[in-house]
Amino acid sequence: MNISKKLADNLAYFVNNTSKRCKITNEKNGVDSCQYSGKTLGLKTKGCFVGAMLPAPLRISIDEKFPDGIDIQSVLGKKYEKIPAWMYKHPGLLGYFQCLHDIDTYWNKDSGLSNSGKDQLKHIISKYNLNIKDFKKFL
Repeated sequence: MNISKKLADNLAYFVNNTSKRCKITNEKNGVDSCQYSGKTLGLKTKGCFVGAMLPAPLRISIDEKFPDGIDIQSVLGKKYEKIPAWMYKHPGLLGYFQCLHDIDTYWNKDSGLSNSGKDQLKHIISKYNLNIKDFKKFL
């Protein structure tokens, strides 16, 4: 399996339409919320970066069990049956991509990744020895 390609394809889902980033800001307290399923937040999106790679029922189940959110490393520690096996081997990599997804300064609303987002993506590619060709269209 080509993990670089899988991650790049998932990233394209958000870059091609930044409104699909499963993230909202609570108007009362100003705190950002990101959930594994877009349905949890009433958004028409698969979910957060990692959530988009999980089966829909599992995304919803995780959100129901952890309404205040939970990081991917903790989710992987729970050993859910339906999580793809490759994800268990790459928790740090998934964490980096989730941060890329979550941090607003890495994004331009209309054009996808900002310059700092592109720099962060280059850092992730280098750190985890991913195939840069799979991500070229974002850089």
